[in-house]
Amino acid sequence: MARPRHQSGWITEHGNQIYGHFWRYVIDPVTNRRKRTHASVPLGYIGKLKKWEAKEKLKSLIAEDLGPQQAAERLDPRTTFGWFVKHRYLPMREGRWHKATKDKTGYEINRYLGEYFKDRPLGEVTQFELQVHLNKLALEFSDSIVRHAFSNVKAIFRSARKMKFIREDPAEDLLMPDTRAVKKPKIQPQMILDLIDGVPHPRDRALLAVGCFCGPRTSEDLGLTWKSYGIDHFTIYDTAYEGSLYVGKVKTEDSRARIPIPQRIRPYIEAWRQVCPDTSPDALMFPTSGHQRNKGKAVPFRAQNFFKWKVWPITDKLGIPRTLCTFQVFRRTLGTDLQQHGTMKDAQAIMRHKHIKTTAEVYMDQIPDSVRKAIDARTDAIFSLREMTIKTKSSGVLHNLARQRKSKASVK
Repeated sequence: MARPRHQSGWITEHGNQIYGHFWRYVIDPVTNRRKRTHASVPLGYIGKLKKWEAKEKLKSLIAEDLGPQQAAERLDPRTTFGWFVKHRYLPMREGRWHKATKDKTGYEINRYLGEYFKDRPLGEVTQFELQVHLNKLALEFSDSIVRHAFSNVKAIFRSARKMKFIREDPAEDLLMPDTRAVKKPKIQPQMILDLIDGVPHPRDRALLAVGCFCGPRTSEDLGLTWKSYGIDHFTIYDTAYEGSLYVGKVKTEDSRARIPIPQRIRPYIEAWRQVCPDTSPDALMFPTSGHQRNKGKAVPFRAQNFFKWKVWPITDKLGIPRTLCTFQVFRRTLGTDLQQHGTMKDAQAIMRHKHIKTTAEVYMDQIPDSVRKAIDARTDAIFSLREMTIKTKSSGVLHNLARQRKSKASVK
């Protein structure tokens, strides 16, 4: 621990202001060496503040800044945002992240935060700058990008404060800006049937059927092995990302819950199993051939490549938009459709979400029965007026016709 350094500082006059000066002792995180930095603070105006008052005020500021014993040695607040993220924040966090999360988070921080604050000292970044930056991102990018940037910047500065790089957290009171509406497309039932019937290969047809009707996540779908297949259910043991299999890695422990396989989907899987070259327990259910260093090996599909080469040529012929043919859209469609065939708890179990709020807000466009009944009743009430008017007019016309016929009969 550093020895106490009792300093009173010194004062100077510049223009019409009185300034106080003192030394801060900080640790350079790059070299891990101790160094002395000069600090200057305005104390008041000449003529309004006496010299002894200025000295007393400076002493209280020094005690507040360095502590009563003046032995505080903190990390240099001039450490840059980029250095802190690379050498402190990411190394502490990425040990708990899966490969996909690590790659995605690192890219998002560099792309949407690092480009603007990389060379800025942590201690100089203000709340105003951060809020303005988030507001600009909201004008250009989607809700998910802005929301991730918001979460990342708050986590980074919160860590910097806890690790004593900065005294105050400029991101603590940031507000999430309004963003563009999020598009959540869903695929129509007839499109699903046409798509599955239009895919010729039994492997691709089975993979699509599982994605559309069982609802696994993309990484789970592509990482299925034959030991996961239990005839009437799947058990998730592994996941796949960018053509690599991650054995034993799942998103959450809730992901290991069994996924029921509908009876109508089992024949698609069985048809593929009959012709699959390798159905051993650890073999991939839906493999593709590797390239370069994996040449000749069975590896998981990359989602983009699977749809680009195996699915989208079919959708183009069928007139189905490519944006509707992704595993995310299949999963969202399943979550939305389930509200018509079961309870929210049923949907949560099938989607394997830890919190039911995720099922309701992200994957389900839920419409409660009471809401349906209310809007149907209001619509019926309005249309019944039209029907009543038509009925009244019809009865009036019939009455007039009857009178005309009666008058004609009397004339005769």
